[in-house]
Amino acid sequence: MVRIGKITAVALLAVIVAVLSWLALSQNRATTPPATEPPAASTPEPTATAAEPTPTPTPEPTEAPAPPAAVAPTRIVAALTTGTLLRTSMGACGGAAPVPEFSTDGGATWQTSALSEASPAAILRLIPGEVGQAIILNGECAPTGMWSFSEGADWAETADFVGGSWRFDPAQADRIFTSAGTEATLPCAALTVSFWDTTAIALCNNGTVVTTTDGAGSWSTPVAAAGALTVTASPDGFKTLMTGIDGCAGVQVAPLADGALGAPGACLEAQYAPGEVAMSGDGDGLVTVWAGGTYARSQDGGANWG
Repeated sequence: MVRIGKITAVALLAVIVAVLSWLALSQNRATTPPATEPPAASTPEPTATAAEPTPTPTPEPTEAPAPPAAVAPTRIVAALTTGTLLRTSMGACGGAAPVPEFSTDGGATWQTSALSEASPAAILRLIPGEVGQAIILNGECAPTGMWSFSEGADWAETADFVGGSWRFDPAQADRIFTSAGTEATLPCAALTVSFWDTTAIALCNNGTVVTTTDGAGSWSTPVAAAGALTVTASPDGFKTLMTGIDGCAGVQVAPLADGALGAPGACLEAQYAPGEVAMSGDGDGLVTVWAGGTYARSQDGGANWG
């Protein structure tokens, strides 16, 4: 009995030791942190690289289109001191005959003049004054004149005043005849020449203008006038009719003084074929322009119209 009790005690002790050992191991496991894997290295996301700006090409400077080359005007206008207005196509020897017209209502309406005693092959000049006067070429293409005592309603041929009147024939582009009855050489080949008293202005075929104030005894230095269509000499100075300025869809008047063109006036809208232009200056700022189907007058030198 004693031996059985010892064996039982030993077995019990072994069980106790085993339990204690198990508890010790369990406690050790609980206090030891579990092994952790090192964090995986993060792969950085690729960042977008800013694109290099595409350089904007610098546009090549472009020159404004040059005004069209001037041609000889084929029209003439003038005003009588009575208020009657005159205008005509010039005509040409061997070509179309001129068609003079007159207006007694400021240019609102026009009537064709009668040529009962005149047969002009061409009209070179309408002379402003109290009586209608014109320098013409007759049927033989010889220079002569015609006048009207009916405010332009009818004309008769005469040579009475031709010898003392300025004249220019486009067929002889390098010369004029002065009011003194003498022939003078121009400093250029002219497209048109306008006269007043002892002054004259010529539009040259190279795009310049020249003037005289002493009856063609001397001429000014040429002044560049790109876009000039025609010119006029008047009691209040020289003027040019211009095209192709500041986007104007028509014509503008620019004064010429002290060897330079002044600023152009208001745009007069007009559509016209080459040469279908005319201008006259009648003093005190009065300017008359005929371009295509447009006929207009300005009281202030072309600064305004209407």
